[in-house]
Amino acid sequence: MSIKPLLERLEARNETESHYKELFQDVTTLDSNVSSTSTKSNEKLNTLVNKYREELKVKDKDINRLKEIVEVMSKNNERLNDEIISMTIENNVLEDKFNTLNEEHNKLIQRWLSKVQQDADVMNTTIESRGSR
Repeated sequence: MSIKPLLERLEARNETESHYKELFQDVTTLDSNVSSTSTKSNEKLNTLVNKYREELKVKDKDINRLKEIVEVMSKNNERLNDEIISMTIENNVLEDKFNTLNEEHNKLIQRWLSKVQQDADVMNTTIESRGSR
């Protein structure tokens, strides 16, 4: 078995532990303080507990605030998606109308060119018939 994967796993574990070391920094002092029954250690323990409770309250408030932000962002996202859908539908309708009008325009131009060609042919035949007399 190779030692390289083991070293990589140990490095990953050490890195993970380093991210969470601040959570456990007072555990050793708590363990030594719990073994002694003095009032000083109880006061320290109570102080730490109160400190962590306050931190927990602050973090709970932060979590609730962030949840509200996420909720507002989700609603904005939903509204924007609805806008995109409505604009896409409007774009499709306008594109269909444009294609229809473009087709109609091309037909009108063809009819006009045909009429002008007929008028030119009539004028040419009239001129030719007068010129041959």
